[in-house]
Amino acid sequence: MWGFMTIFTYLTFYIDTEVWAFVKTDPSRITWVILTLFVMGLIGSAALALMVTKEGLSLQVVEACAKGSGLRGIVGGTAGRNRAVFRFFQALQATIDAEGQPNVEVMSHVELASYYRMSHGVELMGNILITLGLIGTVMGLTMTLTGLTNALDALGHDQEMLLAGLQKAMGGMGTAFYTTLLGAVLGGVLLRVFAQVTEGGVGSLYDVMMRVCL
Repeated sequence: MWGFMTIFTYLTFYIDTEVWAFVKTDPSRITWVILTLFVMGLIGSAALALMVTKEGLSLQVVEACAKGSGLRGIVGGTAGRNRAVFRFFQALQATIDAEGQPNVEVMSHVELASYYRMSHGVELMGNILITLGLIGTVMGLTMTLTGLTNALDALGHDQEMLLAGLQKAMGGMGTAFYTTLLGAVLGGVLLRVFAQVTEGGVGSLYDVMMRVCL
């Protein structure tokens, strides 16, 4: 789903708004920063999605072992596996063997905490992109005002300075609009959606782990 959304958004920008042509000539370079951070967030989200998928496949093995042999079947059949779900059940068995009182909710949250942090990191990246878009808007408007001021100063006596001021003003307006567009769409929509998808996947892992315990 997130892959399709990314491709669709890219094609929309490329065909309708010519945003990539502007990025190449952006005088503020803030659109480069936005795109770089988006790619980093996209890679992080994809990596997290793959890890959560592998954990889900491992849970299928765990459920099969639990139905056949119970908790000892899970631990005995999955020894040495370096997955969060396996570590959880190994810790659960060790606590029971030590005659302790396991708190399965806390133990599961501990094992899944790194995935939650990665998901929140992707969401934070989206919020940063929105902020960068607003900063780019202010920078663009500042450039526009500066260009218009220079154009007014040159009005009637310096044609070249007048044109340069108008070009700077137009470039500033482009920076203001395109940075807002990139920050809002890439950060406010896509990365936030990616974070919600992966966080929902981690939540599903937790639910299945609790079901197996019950």
